[in-house]
Amino acid sequence: MAAVMPTFATANALCTAAELAEVLGITDRRVRQLTKAGALKCARTKLNGMHFRLADSVQRFVKYECDLVTEQCAVGNGEYERARTRRALAAAQLLELQVRAQEGTMYYAVDVEHAITTQVTACKQRLLAIPARVARRLVGCKTFKEAFDVVSEEIHSALHELTGYDANYFRKSTEEHIASLGVEEQPGTNGEAA
Repeated sequence: MAAVMPTFATANALCTAAELAEVLGITDRRVRQLTKAGALKCARTKLNGMHFRLADSVQRFVKYECDLVTEQCAVGNGEYERARTRRALAAAQLLELQVRAQEGTMYYAVDVEHAITTQVTACKQRLLAIPARVARRLVGCKTFKEAFDVVSEEIHSALHELTGYDANYFRKSTEEHIASLGVEEQPGTNGEAA
């Protein structure tokens, strides 16, 4: 059976905590909690118990609820703003990296790894080929200095593979590697314009 809503002679009528709770759609206990928190204000009367002015209490309750919702939105909005800021920062950093890649001042780690591996492998092959390349030349050497110079020249030539950075060689080597894998290069990578 539905509860009967109390009726009041005027909007400024006095009501008990239970009557106010029924009008506001909350419990009597919640009315006491809101009174203790200062959201609702008891009226001074000669009657026993807590009494409230109806119009004032309804207005105070509505203001309390609006303030509560505003505060919750501000807290939620703050989290949203922080998340939005983090997303914008990440997007800006990604865009900056892409621009640097297009300018040729930044390379992807896999591209650098491939280029270095290629250079080191070429140097290794040249170093391993030194005995075969200098053996016959060493047979004709009469002094230690002649033999030392022949071997030293070959070693320096092999090590020269590792010195210096050639952006065109790097780009060409990376493009060949990507093509050998059967992967289509993404626009704007490896210094190429989109």
